[in-house]
Amino acid sequence: ILAQVVKRDATGRPYLAAGNEVDVFYDGVADPSGSINSYSIGKTNFWDYADALFGVNLQNGEGLAGLYMPEDDPLARGPQPMAYDSGNAWFAAEGIPITPTDDALNINPFPLMRISAADPASGAELGRLDVVVPVSTETDCQTCHITGEIAANDPGITWSQNQDLEIQSKINILKLHDSEEHTSLEANQPVLCSRCHYSRPLDLSGLGPQGDQVGNPTFSNVMPATSPNASAAP
Repeated sequence: ILAQVVKRDATGRPYLAAGNEVDVFYDGVADPSGSINSYSIGKTNFWDYADALFGVNLQNGEGLAGLYMPEDDPLARGPQPMAYDSGNAWFAAEGIPITPTDDALNINPFPLMRISAADPASGAELGRLDVVVPVSTETDCQTCHITGEIAANDPGITWSQNQDLEIQSKINILKLHDSEEHTSLEANQPVLCSRCHYSRPLDLSGLGPQGDQVGNPTFSNVMPATSPNASAAP
């Protein structure tokens, strides 16, 4: 989420408020149907695999950029602060670890967040805006990669029989990769595809682009076949 706060100076002219003039927060808010998404812990198994996948030490509920869903922050539950970026003159909350599941455990890929601005001295609210924070659920490997489908029907490969079709399809992807590329991904789970197949690396340290890494031959620590929901949270 990126937000700007417009204030008026003594002459009435509008200007963009800086970080020392206003505090900005994000928080879950109910949509007209009553659906609210305020936490992620327990809705995904991302944190079971995050450390092995990304080489980081995350707290339960913590996103890759250090942010939490409002009710998951162990130190300050509720509205979460957005950092001021002076270079762009905006407040940012990047990498919120949100899932497409609301607090009633119903699927909602279009949850609302309330962005509020407050006076830093008094804490009084100056303004608010409710925005949609979409969570993609469109990509599904099962269409082609469950056993018997177009990408998992080679009789020379022993395809997965896992009863969970999402897990089955991901294991089959590893089997297909091992067969075609002579790798051993299935035996070296968890597997993160972007470790090798990306045009710029996951920039946890903020160093910026480090060059094209497509085709990197390092095949380890990659997408957990046993973690079907892991891609939803970071």
